[in-house]
Amino acid sequence: MANASSKKIAAANTKTLANLQMGFLGVNALYIAWRVIYHWASFTKGIAFLYIVATGISVMLWNLLRSSSTPRFAADGSLVSSGEDLNAEGLTAYCFDIIYITWFIAVTTALLSDKFWYTYLLIPGYAAFKLVPMAMGYLGSMQGAAGGAEDGKNNAGMSKRQQKMEKRSKSNKVKYVR
Repeated sequence: MANASSKKIAAANTKTLANLQMGFLGVNALYIAWRVIYHWASFTKGIAFLYIVATGISVMLWNLLRSSSTPRFAADGSLVSSGEDLNAEGLTAYCFDIIYITWFIAVTTALLSDKFWYTYLLIPGYAAFKLVPMAMGYLGSMQGAAGGAEDGKNNAGMSKRQQKMEKRSKSNKVKYVR
């Protein structure tokens, strides 16, 4: 059972990619049938532009996921590489999130209201939510390094326990007497 884990990852990736493809076909078929054909009068150039851009971005992300997770086989049929795991966290999960938000927007704008296009603002909002604290921590550490010239006088950032431990370590130095 060599490469059993890789074979499981390859099978799961193939199944996930097939599900994504079916989701794309279903969502876009619904949008085109309901919104473009049935409600042609309310389908404007602006809405068409938004739909094309949103679908284009999600197709690009799908191609990225597909190319990175497609298993590669040797000439004799043995598995060479299972590809990247689509169940991994990080960038892969964000790609799935953007694809799912695109599907949600396509279905809701087709059936309910064009105001659901504003849902795309969640993506940069979430990015700011994650990146601003990191940037502030980095900028705060830069300020701390520049303003840390005072030795031990600035204990405001330390807890009482830390202050007590520092005080003990300074006072309990061993003195050698001859």
